[in-house]
Amino acid sequence: MLWHYLKNAGNVQHTGFFQRSVIGSIGSYGDRRCLYGLLSASAICLSVLAYLRKRLRMSRNKKIIIDAMLDRDYPIETAKYAVAVSAFETADWTSNIYRKNHNLFGMKLPKVRRTTAVGENLNHATYVNNINSALDFICYLRALDYPRHYNDLYEFVLNMKSKGYFEVDFNHYYAGVQSKYRKYFKTTG
Repeated sequence: MLWHYLKNAGNVQHTGFFQRSVIGSIGSYGDRRCLYGLLSASAICLSVLAYLRKRLRMSRNKKIIIDAMLDRDYPIETAKYAVAVSAFETADWTSNIYRKNHNLFGMKLPKVRRTTAVGENLNHATYVNNINSALDFICYLRALDYPRHYNDLYEFVLNMKSKGYFEVDFNHYYAGVQSKYRKYFKTTG
């Protein structure tokens, strides 16, 4: 009997209804306590799974960006700076533009330069996958003659501002990218 209630618990959307109809109809107090315990445990498991999925997405995107840049002879520090920009632009890879467009950098669809984008959605470039998005960022860096080496994160972001990559205030953008750099690479950058 308890299995039937647990199996159908996912179909009920309002906790109050669930508590009145399902838990209230379970006969003994012990069965109710058991059910509450199982529901609490499953909620904890779902929270842990969501956290692990988020961490996996973060580490996978970091790896995609770093591998793409290293394969094209960019130094590891420049690749790390690109990861920080990506994390900042997409709110740690949770934005709609990232999720719906596979757009790691919040890039617009270019009008002139070569691109790996396949279209446009939400006024931003759309990619088949995250790898193509990382490769397009490299196409952008090459098309606008970005240097490969930088002394520090500040110089990288300053160069991005001078090339028109972002329009917001430099200090705001730099602080956000610096925060992501510290978060993902545990340094003061």
